[in-house]
Amino acid sequence: MILGFAHLTRSTAAPNAVIAELERDGRAVKARRAAVPSAVQKWPLLERPARSHELALLSGQPPIEVVSHDTGTVKADSRLSLDAARSEIAIAVRDESAVARFYVEGLGFRAEQGTLRLDGRFPQWSVTLRLAVNPQAPLDPPLDLDGWSCLAFYATNPTADAAHLQSVGGRDISTAFPVEWSGSRMSIVMLRDPEGTIIELIKVLDRK
Repeated sequence: MILGFAHLTRSTAAPNAVIAELERDGRAVKARRAAVPSAVQKWPLLERPARSHELALLSGQPPIEVVSHDTGTVKADSRLSLDAARSEIAIAVRDESAVARFYVEGLGFRAEQGTLRLDGRFPQWSVTLRLAVNPQAPLDPPLDLDGWSCLAFYATNPTADAAHLQSVGGRDISTAFPVEWSGSRMSIVMLRDPEGTIIELIKVLDRK
């Protein structure tokens, strides 16, 4: 079961500069840690497989995770963009109906006045998406592109939830892998939506 939205990921080779920019927009760093191991299960989603990465989580709506892999970033077009004024994430899509089905039937969004809305278990776990039709929308962008790279969600069972997402067009599903940071131990599964937007499913196992 999908419990709510966790964060929008910003991949960068210059984390200090990106974090400073986000802080100027009123966000604050909630947690930051360098040298977090990068799981081999993620490598098929990376252009340059990484051994470690730095992570920083910033407050705001939606929350933002800044990720800096030890192998840097690559130039590639993102499917994601953020309208900070409206707290809204846009996804560039070619086939609106196929992508909408994935988010509605797979992740529990509902259609609402031209957008897709997910109301999470807690208010801060809620998010609004807008599907922006673009026949030239990039397909399968890598996780380590320089820009917005991933949508993360809290889930009760990432493996089972990923299997359900596969039934509505999800693909390139990883096996589950552990991550420890920000005082939490987590189990994570990653996959792509029908056109390649990267999705992260997170189960928090315990907090220190």
